[in-house]
Amino acid sequence: MWCSFFFLYDSSKVQEEGDLTRDGIYYFSPEDTPIDQQELLCGQLAGVCRCVSELSSSPVRLLHLRKSKYAVRMKDKFLWALSCVVDIPDVSVCDLLDQLIALFCFYNGPVRQSYQLYSKEELALRWARYLCHLQGGSTELHHIFSCLRTIDSTHIDPLLLLKAALILQACQRCPLVLAGCILYRGRVVSTQMPPALTVKVMVYETQTYSQSNCLDNHSDLDNQIKSEENKLDANNHVTNKNGNGETEEEAKTKSKQINRKLKEKNEPTNTPSPHETLADTSLVPLVLYQHRVKGLVLALLVEPEFITDHSAREEVHHSSLASLNGLEAHLRNTSPGTPGLPGPYTFAHYDCIQNTLTTNVCGRSVGPQDQAFVKATKLVHSHFSRLDTLQEAIVRNASSAVYGTRTTAQETYFLQQGTPVRNSGSPDPQDSAFSLPRKARLRLLKHGVNLL
Repeated sequence: MWCSFFFLYDSSKVQEEGDLTRDGIYYFSPEDTPIDQQELLCGQLAGVCRCVSELSSSPVRLLHLRKSKYAVRMKDKFLWALSCVVDIPDVSVCDLLDQLIALFCFYNGPVRQSYQLYSKEELALRWARYLCHLQGGSTELHHIFSCLRTIDSTHIDPLLLLKAALILQACQRCPLVLAGCILYRGRVVSTQMPPALTVKVMVYETQTYSQSNCLDNHSDLDNQIKSEENKLDANNHVTNKNGNGETEEEAKTKSKQINRKLKEKNEPTNTPSPHETLADTSLVPLVLYQHRVKGLVLALLVEPEFITDHSAREEVHHSSLASLNGLEAHLRNTSPGTPGLPGPYTFAHYDCIQNTLTTNVCGRSVGPQDQAFVKATKLVHSHFSRLDTLQEAIVRNASSAVYGTRTTAQETYFLQQGTPVRNSGSPDPQDSAFSLPRKARLRLLKHGVNLL
C-alpha cells in the first residue's frame, strides 16, 4: 500500500468563518486518523489549491511537498487529494486518483447525487473497497503503469485462453449481452472490454483474492458481493466517458460488434480529460451479471432487461456452465511454476493499448538487482510521460544499466544482469551500456516483444 492519505472534501460546506472544517470532510483514509489532523490537512490543502488555482487560472493537478506529493482533482466545489511518497512517478499517482474517482462514479453515479442518496458511512465503505482494489494484489511495477492484473500465461496452455475467449463469444449470442470478461482468482483470463472498463468490473472479485487486509470484514466478503450484485440494477451506471479518457477504438483486438455496442454506451463525441468523468450528464444504467464457479468468475455487462428476461438468463447460463466448469478445473490444476533464480536479464514490457504488463520480475522475491531495475523504470517512465519526443533512454549507476524505449503503443525496459565491463565515467563508443538496445532486441524476441 503506497497511498498515504486520500480524502474527499466539499468546500461548499465551509463558507462562513464559524463553519467547521470537519463538516466538509466526506471521506478520509486512513479512517483512524484523528479528526484534528484530518481538519488540519484538509483545510490547509484546500486553501493552497484554491490560492494556486486562482493565481494560475487553472485547476491544481499535483502538489509537491518535502516528503510527499499529492495528486489533486477539483470539480464543482469538491476536492479529491491522494498522497504518496515522492519517488512514485507523478503520472502514476495521478492515474490512480483518476481511476479511483472514475470507479466510484461508475458504480454510484455523480458524487453529489450519491451523497444525497446514501449515508457517509455507507459510501465510506465503498471508497475503502475501491481504494483497496486499485492498490491490492499487484507488484510495484503494476502500480507504476496502473495496468490490469492478468494471469501468468507462461505456464498455461494457449488452448485454455482460446476456450475462455470462445465462452465469451457464446454468451454474446444473447443480444442483451454487451461484453464480458473471465477472471480467475482476481486476475484477467480473457476480456472483450476496453481496459478502463475491465478494471471497473473487477473490483469485487479482485478484493476476494487481495493480499491486503484493507477491510476488516473479509471473512464475510462473499455475502457482501452477493448483496452488492442484488443492487446493481439500481446503483450501477456507466458514464458516457471512460476513466482514462481513452477512445474505444484504441482497443484494437475487440470485435467490431463489441466496439459498436460499447461505443454507444461509453464513448463521448470527443476525448475528455480524466477528471471530466465527474460530469453529471448522460448516465446510462447497465447491469453487471456475475456467475461464479469456485475461483472462476464470468462477468457480463448486460442491458437492464436481462434481469427480468428469464429465457435470456437461461440461455447464457446453459451455454457457458459446462465450459466454465471445465475451464476452472484446468486452471486449478495448472501448476503456477516455482519462482526461479534471477536470469541473465530483467525486463518489463507495458502494452499501452491493452493496458497489460509482461515481466520476469513477478513470482520471485525482489532482490537488489530487481530493486535497481524498478527504481530505474520509475525514473524513465516519468520522463517518458513528460517528454513526448523522448523515445529511448539509458540510466545507470556503478553496478547496472537499464535501457528504456517507447512507442505510441508500448514501453519496454531491459536490464542485463551482471556488472558491465565499462560502466562508469563519461560515455564513449566502447561503453557497454550502448550495447543494451541490441541485447534487448535479441533477448526479448522469445517473449513475443518485437523492438525492431
